[in-house]
Amino acid sequence: MSDDKSITVIYNGNRSLLEQNVWKQSDVLVEMAEDGEDDIDLSHAASIDNEVMDKLIEWMKAMAATGDGDGALQDRKTFADNFLEPMEEPDKWPLLFQTVIGAHYLNIGTLLDASCKFVDKMINKISPEEMAEYFNITISNEAEDDLIRTYPLLDPHNLIARDRENINTEEAEPPSPAPAPAGMDI
Repeated sequence: MSDDKSITVIYNGNRSLLEQNVWKQSDVLVEMAEDGEDDIDLSHAASIDNEVMDKLIEWMKAMAATGDGDGALQDRKTFADNFLEPMEEPDKWPLLFQTVIGAHYLNIGTLLDASCKFVDKMINKISPEEMAEYFNITISNEAEDDLIRTYPLLDPHNLIARDRENINTEEAEPPSPAPAPAGMDI
């Protein structure tokens, strides 16, 4: 195989010519190209629509363009942040999750790692109630209790029940005023 082999990726009627330094970002494309395929048809991948495939190709091209020289790691991190940040809004989550699936399908390790870390950071910023609302999940104490009874390792030290007791106690009793500093009359 030549050092500068190009392949054509075909998806949903679109064709994209990719240079070797680009397609080498995907282990799946590498395997197919090394099997001698010059035209790789990915139209069978139903979960990868045109918008997602365009994102995957954009990512691979950017990673290839950064090279391996000084500053490449920072350039990749900056690109990753700018690439993923617009997908942080809830209306863009379907695109984000489809991009994660596409990165997994094509085995684009750098994108899969970056997008999973990004999703992890997003989840940590969102309350359980917001997450449940987005995924249309009803959260109830009874459901939690059932899960804990079924899977005791979820709360081996009974912290959830204690937390609920503290919340109920705080709601029932108004906070007492802080004592005035010594020597100060109110």
